Amino acid sequence: MIEFMDQLHISKAHVIGYGMGGGVALHCAVSHPHRIASLTSIGQCGFVASKGSEEFEPEWLLQNGRNDFINSMIERHMDAHQGNWQEFLRQKVKDWRTYPRLNDEELSSIACPTLFIGGQYDELAPEDDLKRAAALIHNSRYVIVPGSSHRPHMSGENPVFVNDTILNFIETQHS
Repeated sequence: MIEFMDQLHISKAHVIGYGMGGGVALHCAVSHPHRIASLTSIGQCGFVASKGSEEFEPEWLLQNGRNDFINSMIERHMDAHQGNWQEFLRQKVKDWRTYPRLNDEELSSIACPTLFIGGQYDELAPEDDLKRAAALIHNSRYVIVPGSSHRPHMSGENPVFVNDTILNFIETQHS
């Protein structure tokens, strides 16, 4: 991400990441603090959260007849796996169980204003983890999106609330 910013001659940016992208944003804030003006992380708090990951392994999906989900993965992520949905999901589950794995000292080193957003029913970024991360990072806070899951910013969840929250957060950084 920092190389991308370099290519575009962007010296500093407000960064928003979802899921693993939130983990990337957190890593950038740790490794390149002078490049991140503010950080918004949706559904990611810097800790490994692999609860339920076994239900995304190809063998489990096939055994449990989750053809609807398999077809969705094939359709939505064809570019990422060229039809090999099983390898794609194996890598996704491996990443899910491994990253971002930031420790308390690394999270505490984040200097930019930070906003964590989680859905009320998000098992991957539960409120207790968001609360812990926000307590570690100076000038941070978290917001729980009522009635939402891991994708509170997407259609069918509460994107207006999430977008308004992010815009308000970024605007307050300029005041």
